[in-house]
Amino acid sequence: MATLVSVTGVGGGAIMTPLLVFGLGVSPQTAIGTDLLYAVMTKSGAVVLHVRAGRVRWNIVCRMLSGSLPAAAVALGTLAYIDTRDYLEGILKAGLGAVLALTAGAILLRDRFQTVNVPERNEASVIAFVASGVLLGTMVALTSVGAGALGVVLMVFLLPQLSAREIVATDLAHALPLTLVAGLGHLALGHVDWGMLAYLLLGAGPGVVAGSWLSGTVSDVYLRRGLATVLIMASALMMF
Repeated sequence: MATLVSVTGVGGGAIMTPLLVFGLGVSPQTAIGTDLLYAVMTKSGAVVLHVRAGRVRWNIVCRMLSGSLPAAAVALGTLAYIDTRDYLEGILKAGLGAVLALTAGAILLRDRFQTVNVPERNEASVIAFVASGVLLGTMVALTSVGAGALGVVLMVFLLPQLSAREIVATDLAHALPLTLVAGLGHLALGHVDWGMLAYLLLGAGPGVVAGSWLSGTVSDVYLRRGLATVLIMASALMMF
């Protein structure tokens, strides 16, 4: 799992949370909280390696955080006072699964039909990234899903001029503080299983190193195909 996150920026919540819930029978609340702290620890090493390689676009990270961190705080505050029902979580996962399936196809075909580019330094671009951050912050805080999967997809369409490696690195740099805030919030709500977290971390270190190395050697074409494959897997897990 850590290798997938390091190479593609996707896989933490989108795959791990459904596996914990449906594969191991963990309660959704505990799966979400534990996965968020696991993501913080595994993403940290990957972000450091990507920063050293100079792949992170910090201006994009700051724009998205200005929307995602406040949105995550609001969502966590809502969870503290409102009983989140299982059917609502099911609807969110099914909807996200459908979106991931569509965006996987869009990534594979983007070179054929994508001709519109959003300039990086205009007002519309700032609004688009802040709004994207609000969406990601809300979804991550409520389900632990979205920081990698949707973050990568949003940047692919908003900034198609970036290489796949830059998109993955920038997405990870944004996801790290977002998952930290969301994870600490769920920790305060008592949604973390420390024993399960320790077992998950046993295999994380080698995976992070291997994944970050692969992201610097694999061509953009294969990396985009890898992104699409991971998104399709996440879609199937969440929908079925």
